[in-house]
Amino acid sequence: MALRELLRPTRQKLLADFLISSAWLLLVFSIPWFGFEPIFSSYDLQKKFFILLLNLAAFLLFYYPASCGLVFVYRRIAKKGTSSAGKRDLAAAVFFIIAVNPVSVSLVLMGANYFDHEVVNRPCGLEVTGFPDYSPARDAGMNIGEIIVEVEGLRVDTSEALGHALGGKRVGDIVSVKTEKGEYKIPLAENPEKHSPVLGLNLKQRYCSR
Repeated sequence: MALRELLRPTRQKLLADFLISSAWLLLVFSIPWFGFEPIFSSYDLQKKFFILLLNLAAFLLFYYPASCGLVFVYRRIAKKGTSSAGKRDLAAAVFFIIAVNPVSVSLVLMGANYFDHEVVNRPCGLEVTGFPDYSPARDAGMNIGEIIVEVEGLRVDTSEALGHALGGKRVGDIVSVKTEKGEYKIPLAENPEKHSPVLGLNLKQRYCSR
């Protein structure tokens, strides 16, 4: 069996690819540990749908080889038409399974991300990337691209630091937020999905060289 045959689309391979990609997509965007859930939950329904669709397409393409490998190994174990396949084909299938599966890829990306963000660079603020509909920060005059560095007199260089600075605050409380461009007095709004006080910001971590 040639590599082309191993990767040739079949109903089983496409189904396995869809199940793997869909399951991983739900995990990535529903578990806060991955870091995407807080940002994803702040988007409106239309933007959520677009992001899910775009990421599902990327996952389907990226994890297809691993799905082919899984189907190949399954059929070989079950002896369904792959008995003539050689050791080289089996090695290729196992390689795809080990190298191009969601867990392995995530571990590699996490390692590279850790090295980049903890060794080469350091967190140095939160950059404003957008505003949800309920945004007192936008109403206060804050603009996209500003970098939050301080909240209520406390240094804020990560999302965890922001959460700590807002700890104990209630909806309607006025919060002092300092960026590299100015200082704002912002009344906290209620997140309609989580019923928690928020500034009304979409943020991404900013990193600076050590």
